[in-house]
Amino acid sequence: MGSESVYLTFGVTLIVQKSFLSLPSQSACKNASSYRNHREISFEIVLLRKNIEYLKTKKEYNRRFEKQKNVLKVIMNIAFFDFDETLTKKDSFMLFMKWISSGKKYLLGWVFVAYYFLLSVFYFISKQELKEKILTFYLEGMDQADVKERARQFTEEVFPKILTKRALQQLDFHKKAGDKIVIVSASLDLWLSSWCESNNFNLLCSEAEIKDTRITGKLVGKNCKGKEKVNRILDSYDLT
Repeated sequence: MGSESVYLTFGVTLIVQKSFLSLPSQSACKNASSYRNHREISFEIVLLRKNIEYLKTKKEYNRRFEKQKNVLKVIMNIAFFDFDETLTKKDSFMLFMKWISSGKKYLLGWVFVAYYFLLSVFYFISKQELKEKILTFYLEGMDQADVKERARQFTEEVFPKILTKRALQQLDFHKKAGDKIVIVSASLDLWLSSWCESNNFNLLCSEAEIKDTRITGKLVGKNCKGKEKVNRILDSYDLT
């Protein structure tokens, strides 16, 4: 895989805190191709904990604002986006469990979830174990094809209600600029894959284990959360 440059965009938990960067002007969005001619973009980077130690920033003089800022030179090429509560107003994980379950099972599940959530808060179980407990309760034994069809309906009916207007504007801007868009999420491929495919987005996320066309409730590999998001990006893209 050849070397690719990365455009670090708003809300990406690996790159910046969950606050929006200033959007380009409307004229810039409409003329994204001309905007690309500005090969270097400088913006303030807010490092988030130690998850992005691989990034090397340097101080450069920003004449526009006449002060020193931590900036990273990039060429618009790849935009990584977190999904839940960054592109969306709500977390999609439990929304999908509600969508696919009967009312009684969903409500009963909250008692179940609350118990294991407390265990995870006090570190008796990991976040991955918590997620697998929830998946097992709601989805274990269900047919993969049935779940994927329900997931397609879920993305068509629910996503338009939870995706924020500003997120859609930012995604549209990158589409018009011809950038590669990558969704990096701890949520599952079961409901993210169809939405990403329909929008021509690449996807790095947690994956549900399937055996004999049935969902087991386990994950394939690690939960795509925190530092694992960084690992997935570095394994999939050459950012050097």
